Amino acid sequence: MQVDLSAYLPLVAPEGKGVTRFGVPREGRDFSSSRVTSPAKPVGARASYFLPAVRHLPGSSGLMAIAAINPDYFLNHIGRHIDSGLRHFMLFDYQGILTLSTLDGQHVGSRIDDEKLLNQARDLEIGEIPDDDVRGRPALTVYRALRSHPFLVVAHVDRETALVQWKQEAAARLLLVGFALVATLLITGLLTFRLRAHFVREAGLLEAQRLAASVFAHSHDGILVTDASKRILAANPSFTAITGYAEADILGETPRFLSSGRHSGDFFADMWQKIDSTGVWQGEVINRRKDGSELMEWLTISSIRDAAGSVSNYVGVFKDTTALRDRERTIRQLSMAVEQSPSSIVITTLEPTIVYVNSHFTTATGFLPEEVIGQNPRILQSKLTPNETFAALWASLAAGESWEGEFVNRRKDGSIYYEYATVAPIKDEFGEVTSYVAIKHDITEQKRLERELRQAREVAESANLAKSRFLATMSHEIRTPLNGVLGMAQLLLVPGLTESQCHEYARVILNSGQTLLTLLNDILDLSKIEAGKVELQIAVVHPEQLIRETAALFGEVSRSKGLCMEAIWQGSHDLRCRADPIRLRQMLSNLVSNAIKFTVEGFVRVEGREVEATEGEIVLEFSVTDSGIGIPEYKQSALFKAFSQVDSSSTREYGGSGLGLSIVRSLALLMCGEVGVRSEPDKGSRFWFRIRAQRVADADDSRHVARAPTGSAVSTQPPRFVLVVEDNATNRLVIEAMLTRQGMRFESVENGQEAVDRVTAGIRPDLVLMDCQMPVLDGYGATKQIRAWEQKNGMARLPIIALTASAYEEDRLACLAAGMDDFLTKPVNLKTLAATLDNWSKVAAG
Repeated sequence: MQVDLSAYLPLVAPEGKGVTRFGVPREGRDFSSSRVTSPAKPVGARASYFLPAVRHLPGSSGLMAIAAINPDYFLNHIGRHIDSGLRHFMLFDYQGILTLSTLDGQHVGSRIDDEKLLNQARDLEIGEIPDDDVRGRPALTVYRALRSHPFLVVAHVDRETALVQWKQEAAARLLLVGFALVATLLITGLLTFRLRAHFVREAGLLEAQRLAASVFAHSHDGILVTDASKRILAANPSFTAITGYAEADILGETPRFLSSGRHSGDFFADMWQKIDSTGVWQGEVINRRKDGSELMEWLTISSIRDAAGSVSNYVGVFKDTTALRDRERTIRQLSMAVEQSPSSIVITTLEPTIVYVNSHFTTATGFLPEEVIGQNPRILQSKLTPNETFAALWASLAAGESWEGEFVNRRKDGSIYYEYATVAPIKDEFGEVTSYVAIKHDITEQKRLERELRQAREVAESANLAKSRFLATMSHEIRTPLNGVLGMAQLLLVPGLTESQCHEYARVILNSGQTLLTLLNDILDLSKIEAGKVELQIAVVHPEQLIRETAALFGEVSRSKGLCMEAIWQGSHDLRCRADPIRLRQMLSNLVSNAIKFTVEGFVRVEGREVEATEGEIVLEFSVTDSGIGIPEYKQSALFKAFSQVDSSSTREYGGSGLGLSIVRSLALLMCGEVGVRSEPDKGSRFWFRIRAQRVADADDSRHVARAPTGSAVSTQPPRFVLVVEDNATNRLVIEAMLTRQGMRFESVENGQEAVDRVTAGIRPDLVLMDCQMPVLDGYGATKQIRAWEQKNGMARLPIIALTASAYEEDRLACLAAGMDDFLTKPVNLKTLAATLDNWSKVAAG
């Protein structure tokens, strides 16, 4: 038959297994001939009826037990448990449908209209309604609601006949009735539960076994099962995949074959002690795979005990953490690399806010991490980085691209530093930008070197340009007197010249040669100064005399131009000091020469004064003032630079190499002094230099005494026979002509070896003019051999005069060290040669 469970109460979870449900009373004796009642059509006054009940059979598949319960069963049961005075009671379901009643005139299946009772019963399981009435008589109504079954038991007691004790007994008996009903239901449920539990246990055991087998087979962790003696009973597939050992190969073995030897005996002793005491151990173990590689494991070993409490098995479950440990090691290494990086590393959020800086950041900026974390990176800005740089940076980051460029930032101490930065977005696994990382290199030193290199390059380029211009000027300056030399020499070769013409042409050649020599000397002086090879020759200097001698030296030239030459000393006439008189005269001569050159009319004044004096030391100032063309102020800064000329057009007009002032400045610095100029166009100029010198007391004043040669005694005869040692034929011709002019006899040889042979062969000249650079044997070697021969044979010292084109001071010293007695430079000046020969005649004469 079909049963509509929705008409049965209570309504429970799907299928409702294990619950007895009661339906609406049915009129009739059984289901086949019964009628379902309703509030509209209840059971007739004298008709028979029954209560339908259904219940699922436990362990069955959809089978139900259906019963028709006679209401007399309930009447008899309740009647046995309540006081005889309680004659009126009812039983109805939670919907208010009357199921049983002892009151006449009530129809089973109808709905009661006592809403007060129904509402109270829904809230309270047990209760009473004191002020009730039953068919017009005051009554006390009590009820009990069964929450697990759909019934409400209601009893009415007439107030006039009921006693207080009865009320108490009635409540107790009603409770007993309720308990009886509940007990009946509980017994039914208990029997059902026991049957169901048996089937559930059987099914659960099978399910647990199936689940354990599935976990063992499909677990990603390695599982090893041993007996109590630690002999392997089973290993799952993951164990084989992780270790490389097949289950068949290890059954019956102990797990010792997995040992890597990385753990001590104490380690395993502690492990098994923990398992014996607590039943479980967890920890990290380093084992070894079948291929020999190490295996990092997170291992859990549990003991399983039988009913008697003895260990029957051990189960080991391990997770391969090798890759995890490798990743952790890699992360640690990366973290250490970032922290120890020689570059500043900064990580920011997208806002941006600094969230991390490494230690080198503190070294580079001076800021501690706690001072910048949480701050915006703009705390480093110096306002010197162009805005275009930041615009390009954010444009690249907005496009998800990295950016490289330079920042000019400010350290914590306020100092400026330069950084070359690479800023890149950091993306998560979904490709979303989560933060930014900046790797920055301090390039301050590099910038400084670049700046210095750039400045040096600019200086070099400027110097090269100046040298190029200088060479162009030198070419002009050299070619001008050279043209005089070559031109006049060609004219001298023309036949038919008068004596006056020959004399004039020869003078032009001489003047042009002297100009070339002056130019060459200036170049050599400058090169020696730049090479640091100039050594001052300190002697006693009379400043006033030096000024007057310099003015007198240029007196004739100045007069020839119509200029007034003045010499003024503003100081003590007896002042003497120690300085280099030759260099001082050279410096003054350069200034006077320039003044005369650039002054058309007016005067040239040479002055000197004592500027400062301390104990034993004085500062002297020498100046040359003229009324010449003057120099614009913007051009004055280049006056004392080497290879620089103020105005090439003026140089073309007035001549000159432009080296004189540079030489003056360099010599002044060498004498711990300085130089300066004051000039106005068309009004004239005043050039000055200052030097520091040692004051000379009157007792220390000395006059110049000619240096006598050292060594053995010299010949006492005036030189009348000269041995000329020169490899160049032209130079020999010049020297021979000059000696002839002096009325001397001579013999010439072409190298030092020939000179040694002549001297040691018994030819004794009165004096030797020795060139230094010659083939076969140079002048230095020849002189040494001659001196050695003289000493060996006890011969008098033969005067040997160096005659060389090498004009440096070190060249003079080298000649003296080789044993020569004096030093002449080429080109040879006739007067200088005559004076030297005369000087050695006086020395020889004693």
